[in-house]
Amino acid sequence: MIALAAVVGTLLVLSPAGADRHSDQEYLRRCAADTWKYFQTCRDPRTQLIWDHAGDGGKDPAQYTIPTNIALDLCCQIAAVDLGLCRPEEASSRVAALLKTLETLKKSHGFFLNSYDTQTAEPLATFVSFVDNGWLSLALLVVRQTFPGEIAAAATKLLDAQDYGIFYDAKTGLMFHGYHTDRRDIRYGHYDVFCSEPRAASLYAICKGDVIARHWFRMERAKPAEGKGYRRGVVRDYLGVKVPEGYYRYRGLKVCPSWGGSMFEFLMPTLFIDEMKLAPRSLGVNDGRAVDAQIAFARELGLEVWGMSPCASPAGGYSEYGAAPVGVQGYSDSAVTPHASFLALALRPREALENLRQLEKSYPVYGEFGFRDSVDPRTGEVAQVYLALDQAMTLLAIDNFLNKGAIRKRVMKDPLMKGAPRLLGLEEFY
Repeated sequence: MIALAAVVGTLLVLSPAGADRHSDQEYLRRCAADTWKYFQTCRDPRTQLIWDHAGDGGKDPAQYTIPTNIALDLCCQIAAVDLGLCRPEEASSRVAALLKTLETLKKSHGFFLNSYDTQTAEPLATFVSFVDNGWLSLALLVVRQTFPGEIAAAATKLLDAQDYGIFYDAKTGLMFHGYHTDRRDIRYGHYDVFCSEPRAASLYAICKGDVIARHWFRMERAKPAEGKGYRRGVVRDYLGVKVPEGYYRYRGLKVCPSWGGSMFEFLMPTLFIDEMKLAPRSLGVNDGRAVDAQIAFARELGLEVWGMSPCASPAGGYSEYGAAPVGVQGYSDSAVTPHASFLALALRPREALENLRQLEKSYPVYGEFGFRDSVDPRTGEVAQVYLALDQAMTLLAIDNFLNKGAIRKRVMKDPLMKGAPRLLGLEEFY
């Protein structure tokens, strides 16, 4: 097993037999170029809103979108410039058009509703999601660190209209999932598992000053669960909060679990936050171990490929997948999705590249817009669809890998995030 310290910060890695470092770059650039075609093709020409999903050639489009799709689409315009796939003036024009659409969308307290019709820009839901708005806020930081002048001002105006305190529950110290605007804004549910994707939104809310820093340590590091090798861990004090540094043991690994054991719960925040550098004793090391656990779990199941994360199901629809031994609840293990390997590039580049090549070799999973969304490795059935969310995670992960954390650096450069390094550096897992 490769030690985390050996791969953190690595941009070019030893390749599979018969390949070299140059071929790794070429392979990823080919994947990026094909993935980028989705963002050129699969959007409404008037609103510029990206379709949630579509098939090859943009067939059978799902003409609705969510704030997370919009967030990552904004960042993909910038990543495409970084990767030489798009001219800067083309990206700035599209980003400006998207921001104009965002200004007109119906909102609640400055926050975006959970879905919109891409043709009419009318809302299709009454729910306001904490985590989805968090991704969009982080994306707007990327935008204003990339484009000066009117574009930066438009992004700032959208950000300044929001106060994430509306999602905070002072009684528990946790963030609510969200609220329904047609139910008197009643909030419900809590994000209480730390190693899950909402932590990025929590970090943003803290750095912005909308939520107190102690919230970071109110989330549970590991919940007791039968058969997971649960250990309560050392109890440490951070900002006056007693935190049991709990973890699960799986095949010799100590892992702070996510809710379902899925890759994007563990790693999607690393597209925006440099956890490997800023949290080397906690999230940084845990992110690498999460990848190791996914690889070990696939081997235990006798599968030749790995990477389980929510995605389009090969049987149709959308479903949640993960490595159950490192998930509190645990998701199904019946599908592998390529975006999981792209997320893993930052942590285990050799393994990720080998896995992507194996996926392409073994299954008809590569199409017009790059990798299709998933495959059932037991039957070989492939989901004949591309999801905007997963296409975007793929493109952003490649940009970060080939361009020295280009998206992460923009986020961390924003003055609003100046408190992030200290907070992330406080904790020590295990």
